[in-house]
Amino acid sequence: MQTKPALAGAIAFARVRPPKREASILSIEEPRQEVQPNRQVPDFEFDHVGAKRIGCHSLLAKDTGPEFLREAASILRNAARRSLVVPDEIGHGASTFDGVSIAWLALLARMLHASGCERPGRKPGRCAVVSFRPCAEARCSPAHRGSVGMRDFTMGKWLALAVLFSLAVGCGTTAPSVSDAAPGHWRPKAGTSWQWQLTGAMGVPLPMEVYDVDWQVDGTVLAALHDSSIRAICYVSVGSWEDWRPDASQFPAAVIGADYAMWSGEKYLDIRAPVVRALMEKRFDICKEKGFDAIEPDNMDVFELGAASGFPLTEADGIAYALWLAEAAHARGLGIGQKNAAGITGAIQSSYDWALSENCYSEGNWCPTLAPYLDADKPVFMCEYHAASFAAACAWAVPRKYSPILKSLDLGAPVTLCP
Repeated sequence: MQTKPALAGAIAFARVRPPKREASILSIEEPRQEVQPNRQVPDFEFDHVGAKRIGCHSLLAKDTGPEFLREAASILRNAARRSLVVPDEIGHGASTFDGVSIAWLALLARMLHASGCERPGRKPGRCAVVSFRPCAEARCSPAHRGSVGMRDFTMGKWLALAVLFSLAVGCGTTAPSVSDAAPGHWRPKAGTSWQWQLTGAMGVPLPMEVYDVDWQVDGTVLAALHDSSIRAICYVSVGSWEDWRPDASQFPAAVIGADYAMWSGEKYLDIRAPVVRALMEKRFDICKEKGFDAIEPDNMDVFELGAASGFPLTEADGIAYALWLAEAAHARGLGIGQKNAAGITGAIQSSYDWALSENCYSEGNWCPTLAPYLDADKPVFMCEYHAASFAAACAWAVPRKYSPILKSLDLGAPVTLCP
C-alpha cells in the first residue's frame, strides 16, 4: 500500500507471497503542499533496499492527517515478516509538520527493525525491511530534490510525535504498539521444554527447546545453543545491584538500597529511578547484540518488599516498571517473561510472552496465579527447588501444560525433569 498525504510523505507497502513473489498494492494520494525543510539533524542508520515507486491514484482526494495515521497504523499492523515498507517522498509534508512526519517514520523504521531483522544468523528475506528514498523527481521542490528526508528531522519535534499516535488511536484504529510492531520477537507456546543454567560449564546442550543463561556468557555459548536450534533467554537482574557485574560502578549510591538476604554482594535497586532504567537498557542491548531471543528479568518483584527494599516501593511502582521492561525488550525484538511477581499477573500478562516461577508448587501452590499465561498458550517455566515435592509437582503441573524442572539453588548444570 502507498499512502501519500501531505502530512507525512508516503509509505509503500507490499506483502510478498512466495514462491511467485506477487504483491497486492493499493495507492492513496492527497494534494501536496509546499514544505520548508529543516536540515538540522543527526545521522540515523537504516538498512537500504532499492525500490521503485509503486504508482499512485487520487482515491482519497480529501484525505487528512488523521486519515493517514489510520492507514499507516493499519499498514504496520498488517506487515508480516515478508513485508517491505518503503517510506517514499519523506521530504513532502505540510511546512509545520514536516519534521514531525519524518520523526514518525523514523520511529516506524525503529519498530520494524526491532522485529529481529538484525539478529545474527537471520536469513535474508525473512524480515520486514524499511527503505528511505530521497525526493528526486522533477515535481519535487528544488529545496527537496535529492534530499534524504531523515535529514529534515529535528530532535525538538519528537514531542509532537505523541500527538500523532494519539490521533491514530482517536481515529478508531489502534496505533501500533511496540509489541505489535515487532512481529518477529520470540513467542513460545505453552509446554515448551527448558533448562536453566546460570553457573558452571554448559558442555553439550541438552535436547531442550530453551536455555536460560546469564547475560555475560561468552558468545560461543549462544552459538552452540543456536546451532542446536535452541532458543536462548538472557538472565538479567533488573531489581538488584550485584557488585561483580562490569557495570556495577555506574549505579549511583542513591539507587542502591538494602542488602539482598542470603546473596552476598547484592542489594536492591530503586526501580523508579531513570538511571536504573537507562542501565537496564544497556544490558538489554548487550543481550540483543549477542543474539539472545528473550529476557528473564530477575527480581522484578522487588516492589513486594516495600520499604524493606530501602525505598518506599509500591505495587503501582512494580507494575509501571514491569510494563516498561516489556516495552524495552520488545523494542529490541526480544521476548520477555514475568519472573515470579504473581500478584501483578493480571496487570501485565498481556504485555509478557511467558512466565517463570520459583517454588510455586512447594510454597503453597500459587502456580494457578500464572494460569492466564497458559490460557493464552504462553508457557510457564516452573522451577522447583524441593526434591521431596517434585513428583507431586509434576503430577499436578504437566497435565496443565506447565513446564516443571527441579534444580539446586546454584542453578548449575544438573537438572531433573518430570517423567
